[in-house]
Amino acid sequence: LTLQTGGTLSIQGVLATSCLPVIGPGSFVMQPGSTLRICSSDGISVTGPTGAIQLTGTRTFASDASYVYNGGAGVQSTGTGLPSQVRSLTVDNSAGLTLNNGGVRVAQTLALTNGNLNTSSAQMLTLLSTPTAGTALVVNTNGAVVGPATMQRAIDPAFNAGAGYRHYSSPVVSTMLSN
Repeated sequence: LTLQTGGTLSIQGVLATSCLPVIGPGSFVMQPGSTLRICSSDGISVTGPTGAIQLTGTRTFASDASYVYNGGAGVQSTGTGLPSQVRSLTVDNSAGLTLNNGGVRVAQTLALTNGNLNTSSAQMLTLLSTPTAGTALVVNTNGAVVGPATMQRAIDPAFNAGAGYRHYSSPVVSTMLSN
């Protein structure tokens, strides 16, 4: 896909790159609530000629948006352009996806549709939880999180005021519970 003018490509719905980079002059703005389907093995970057979006102007990727990694030619990386917080993240690549943007915090859904999400202590996954926005969840169809991750669980003081018991257990296998 080539942007012919020096304008701004603004995404308000779904953009599926279909394994072809978006190139040309101009800028890229991903609006909140939109979805970017990324096929590039390099993911997305904020500058340079790599990844799914390669426009020469500025690139803005929304934190309140959904990112679907659906490459098919080997392991994908998120790329350094993936925001540190996203609405949802989907792995739909049987070879898997590796975080390499410094880590990501997911506000609503991590979908492991087909493939693993690879994390490390430097590239952490955090599933967020707040009393007002709710708790992020994992939809595990065919994959796993391989490496460290943090799952938050908010306690709403309106429903848990004063002394009392709070019972916790790990929501995943082979993990440690801490506060």
